[in-house]
Amino acid sequence: MGAVCRYRASQVIATSRVRIFQLLTDPLAHHLFDASGMVGDPVAPRRLTMVGQMFVMKMTYTSGTHVEHYQSDNHVTALAAPSVIESGTATHGGPLLGWRWRYELETREEKALVTLVYDWSRTSKENADRFGVPLLDETGLGSSLALLARACS
Repeated sequence: MGAVCRYRASQVIATSRVRIFQLLTDPLAHHLFDASGMVGDPVAPRRLTMVGQMFVMKMTYTSGTHVEHYQSDNHVTALAAPSVIESGTATHGGPLLGWRWRYELETREEKALVTLVYDWSRTSKENADRFGVPLLDETGLGSSLALLARACS
């Protein structure tokens, strides 16, 4: 793998970080701010409240005419309300694959600065090759943040 193992993008969103954090901790809302178009509904919807919590998401992978439906396990690896939430991805029933999605929220007057970090530094070359990591670049992360801003309005 190359030297870059982490992408980040930031955007100021015109709402409170508490409101944004509510969306980020609700797996039912995750499809609203997914720029990859892969995220569906959670298998068992419940709010994310603690490190170690695992939530299963229905996913769809599309490549040309090939469409694959599957489930992914997502493990909450950091959570500090209303400032940080991070999760790592695993195959359903499998171990973590090494990439993490992290949202960091800071208050900016009556708005929030949201930074989305996509870190695959813990991903093996085998997993990166097998799953096409990185899935999004910084432009894709920016698109996710724009979708998050829209979901907040």
